[in-house]
Amino acid sequence: MSRNSYRSGLDRFLMPGEEISIPYDNPGRTGIITNHTGLTCDLKQNVDLLQQEQGLELVKIFSPEHGFRGTAAAGEEVADTSDEKTGLPVISLYGDNKKPTEEQLQDLDTLIYDIQDVGVRYYTYISTLLKSLAAACEQGINFIVFDRYNPLGRELAGNMLEEAFKSFVGPEKLPLCYGLTPGELARWFMRNRMAERAGVSEEILSIVKLSGWSGESVDEMDVDWVPPSPNLPAVESLFLYPVLTVLEGTNLSEGRGTTLPFRVAGAPWLPADEIAEYLDGLQEAGLSGFKYRRVSFQPHSSKHSSRECQGLQFFYHLRQPENRLDPLAVGLIFLGAVMAAAPEKFEFRSLEEGEYFFDKLIGSDRPRREFLPALKDDLKDMNFSQAAKRTLRLCDKWAEEREEFREEIENILIY
Repeated sequence: MSRNSYRSGLDRFLMPGEEISIPYDNPGRTGIITNHTGLTCDLKQNVDLLQQEQGLELVKIFSPEHGFRGTAAAGEEVADTSDEKTGLPVISLYGDNKKPTEEQLQDLDTLIYDIQDVGVRYYTYISTLLKSLAAACEQGINFIVFDRYNPLGRELAGNMLEEAFKSFVGPEKLPLCYGLTPGELARWFMRNRMAERAGVSEEILSIVKLSGWSGESVDEMDVDWVPPSPNLPAVESLFLYPVLTVLEGTNLSEGRGTTLPFRVAGAPWLPADEIAEYLDGLQEAGLSGFKYRRVSFQPHSSKHSSRECQGLQFFYHLRQPENRLDPLAVGLIFLGAVMAAAPEKFEFRSLEEGEYFFDKLIGSDRPRREFLPALKDDLKDMNFSQAAKRTLRLCDKWAEEREEFREEIENILIY
C-alpha cells in the first residue's frame, strides 16, 4: 500500500471536491470528540483545520482518557480545560462524567467523533465512542464518525465479554480483538443496541468513510504511527497489548514506565528462569506463535517503580500465518506459569466487595476461577501435554463463541 493511498474520514472530509455522504449540508453548532490522534495524513490537527470549514461552527471539544493532548497516565482522571491554540473549551469524558451530559449537548446540532483506536475491547476510546453516540441519540443530535483504520486489521481474537462484566474497560459483548473500524463499530452499536430504543433513528449516525484500506494491519501499511496513548509508543507494543494488558489486574508489571511497555513483564520477586522453562515445555507440547527472552528491567513509574524486575520480553504478531495461539491465551499461560512458580508472591488486584479488575479486563471470571488454577496444577506436575490441550480447548471455545459475532458483522462491514 502506498503512502498516498490511505485517507482517513477526516482527510476525505477536508479534501476539496471529495464526495462524502452525510445527510445534512450544514452541521451547524458542532462539538468534536477527539485527541492528539485526530490528524490528517500530513499530521495536521483536526480542530485547527475544522475551524476554517464553512458551515461548521466548532464550539467545543470533548476529550477521552489521556486528555486532548494524550499526556495523562492510564486511569488518571482528566479535568476540563481549554485549548490554548483555538480557545475552545475542552470537556473531559474521563473525569466526573464519562458520557456527555444533556447540559453539555443542549447547544449543539452535531457531534463529530475523530480518534484513532487500536481495535482492542478494553482500550477505553470505544467506551467513549459508544457512550457519546448513545447520548447523541438520547438528545436527538447528529453524530458523525470520521472513520479510521483498525491497526490490528480484521482479525477476531480472544473471548466474548459476558453481560455481567460490562464496564468502561468492556462496554459491550465484543471479542477482545473485534476487527472493526470506529465507524463500523458505531454502526454495529446502532443496529444491535440502540435500535431497541423507541424513537431512535439510524439516520442520526453518519460515517465519513476512509479510503485505501481493506483490512491490513498497521505494519502492512505505509502510515505514520502516532502513539494513541503514552504506553503504546510503537506498533510492537500494540501487537502485545491484547497479550499482556491482563497483567494490569495483577501485581506483575506489564512494562509501564519502561521503554518497552506491554513488551516486557515481570516483578522483583519473579523466578524468570523457571517461568521460561515452563513456557519452553508448553511450546514443545504444541503451543506456538510467540517468542520470549529473559530480561531484567526497572520501571521509572507505575508498579514496582525504581525496583529491578526479573521477567521476560515477548514477541508476538496476531497475523502471523504460523501463529496458532490466541493472544489472550498467551497472556494466560504466562500467568499460569507465574502462579505455578511463585504462588506465595503472585496476587490478583482486588476491588471492592470481592471483585477483581482482572475479571473486568477479561470480561469474565471463569479464566481466574477455572482455567488458571487448573493450568497451574498442570505445570506444577510438569504435565505440559495436558496444559497445552487445556489451553487449545479454551481457544477453540472462544473461536466458537466468536462465530455469532462474525455473523452479526457481515452486514456491518464497509470496507
